[in-house]
Amino acid sequence: MRITKRIGLGLLTAILIGTAFDLIPSLFPDPWAHERIFGFFYVWSGVEGACVVFLAALGGAYVARVPFIGAAVLLVIGGWVLAVYFLTSIAAVSGQGDILVVAGSNVLGLLLGVGGAAAGAYLGGRLSRRKTESPANAA
Repeated sequence: MRITKRIGLGLLTAILIGTAFDLIPSLFPDPWAHERIFGFFYVWSGVEGACVVFLAALGGAYVARVPFIGAAVLLVIGGWVLAVYFLTSIAAVSGQGDILVVAGSNVLGLLLGVGGAAAGAYLGGRLSRRKTESPANAA
């Protein structure tokens, strides 16, 4: 039961960090938000999201102090599914609500987000273990 509480606390921390970054204005200029690679995939919103997810997963894993990569990746996938559903619902009003097109144009953001979450959770776990295994604590 203790590991479940730690993962829950780590997920709460990751969500709070992600929400805090959501309140900060974007560092990228506005025209970049609509830039697409190969005319289909959104690029800079995926890169920015991956950076935020990296920092959120790093903080969550550091607080959790248990294996956190799976939880961080599932959090990103769940958020991506909700975002695609939300965007499809908006597009359906104008008659353009094809979920495959919306999901396909945002799949680069999912891939970058999953990579960022896994890397952040791994690094956060390493940093938390480093702190608990320091020579000062061993003596």
